Amino acid sequence: MASENMLQVVLDGLTAAERSMQPLVRAVLVGEPMDHHPAADWEKWCATFVKEANASEKAITGLLLTVSTGWIMAIEGTHAATTAFLRAIAGQKGLLYKESKVIHHAEDITKRCFQAWGAKAVSAARNNYGEFEGQGMLADLLGETVIGMLKIGGGVGEMSAPELQKIDSWESNFPDIPSNERVGQYLELEEVPTLSDFMSIFEAPVDIDMQADRVWPPERPMVY
Repeated sequence: MASENMLQVVLDGLTAAERSMQPLVRAVLVGEPMDHHPAADWEKWCATFVKEANASEKAITGLLLTVSTGWIMAIEGTHAATTAFLRAIAGQKGLLYKESKVIHHAEDITKRCFQAWGAKAVSAARNNYGEFEGQGMLADLLGETVIGMLKIGGGVGEMSAPELQKIDSWESNFPDIPSNERVGQYLELEEVPTLSDFMSIFEAPVDIDMQADRVWPPERPMVY
């Protein structure tokens, strides 16, 4: 009975916080398209994958934003669906894009900023290449970029065509939109991990190095 009561308290807490029973994951990627593939091919591939993943539930939401220097994509969804999407994206390297890099990944986010899946091409030229004086500067720029994407998600709602058109007037609607220059700069920086490198670490098995076979009870403290 006590365990059932504790479980109900947890469920009530999740409901009050408007959080799902399944932990949500968010990832933001930038990518460089192939020279011989139009951006529409990449957009179509992503939309097809999301549609199949969402056939039974709203597993993946997000936004694919295409700019002149590449693309930037925000993905939100359940851990299983998001991880499967990242694996599938990694498999398209050399086929539909040249390279992709991960600029943000967060597990157990409180709620989605994107209520559906959408894609939009836009030119956001701001001539704002960042000057890096240290690792902290890069972290600040990455944070600004991710926040800019999340603000777009909050402003376009269900991703209908009229709502996505707001992105064309980004100067007034979304002044923090990731710029053409910023996306291109991230693709050039060695400090930003590629998707392949990220997945090799993210999916690596956990290696627990035990110093002793017995961990409990602990050994008696040495008497001095």
